[in-house]
Amino acid sequence: MLKSNPQDLAAMADDPPTPAANGVRPAPVMSRRHLFELGGATVGLAGLLAACSEAAEPAAGRVGNAPVPTDLPRVETNDAVFLRTATSLEYSIVEAYGVLAGLDGLGEQPAAMLTRFTDDHTATADALATLTTETGGEPYACANDWLDDRQIEPALDHLVGRPAEGGDAEVAPTDDADRDALALINGLETLAAATYQGLVEKLSTPGLRAAVIPFGAASARRAAAIAVVAAGDEDRFVSPALVGGDVVADDQGFLPAYAIPSRFGQLTPIEVAIGALDSLQLRYTATFETPADNAYRYADLACPD
Repeated sequence: MLKSNPQDLAAMADDPPTPAANGVRPAPVMSRRHLFELGGATVGLAGLLAACSEAAEPAAGRVGNAPVPTDLPRVETNDAVFLRTATSLEYSIVEAYGVLAGLDGLGEQPAAMLTRFTDDHTATADALATLTTETGGEPYACANDWLDDRQIEPALDHLVGRPAEGGDAEVAPTDDADRDALALINGLETLAAATYQGLVEKLSTPGLRAAVIPFGAASARRAAAIAVVAAGDEDRFVSPALVGGDVVADDQGFLPAYAIPSRFGQLTPIEVAIGALDSLQLRYTATFETPADNAYRYADLACPD
């Protein structure tokens, strides 16, 4: 075996060998000189990349003449806002009951209940206004237009009827004023009870929580009374779902309401089937949800003119 002299290897590293006699050049050998040159080029490239990465990123482009976005104003959600919102719900219910009281074909018993319930909600609105003042807020003495536009008025349209307008199809009036009025009252009273139940965890002081609990309890009692009256018998006191049974729809597809529908107060959306059958043989389902951020009556909101 041939042995290489270390000095010869060092010389080869500095000066690569010449081509072979047959004209084929051997594989190139990296010299120390080339390593130093490559190292310097690498350092220069790394510096260039670092400088590019430190440059500020360009701002996002804009297309068209869109206005410059502005930050939304910040609003405070406090006890006064919650009380103002509850007051507005009371006025919305009062106005809805006024519409129901004028339904054609409404019986004496539902009409008498509407009169009594309207007085109850008016008194509750007055009490809430007093609480709002005591917390340093300005009472909100009108209906909640956000809830009216999206939840309550569409339901009322399917009781009183609505002509075709603005591309919307005509809505026929109810085919049973007593049935649908009682169902809608039950839904609105359940909504009020759920709203006050939710306020208990939102209000900041024990005194305010204790003050609103009776309002929720009164609405729950009214909802229970409506359930019993709508059934006309004693079978509507306790929902069979609480004792392992099933809630079965009647021969027209309506789910019955019960005085005690669940173990705890309902906080999920409340659905109520009302109105006459449409062209698809379906009835309208009204959905009520407790007030949230969009429906809050903040301090800078005033009653519409």
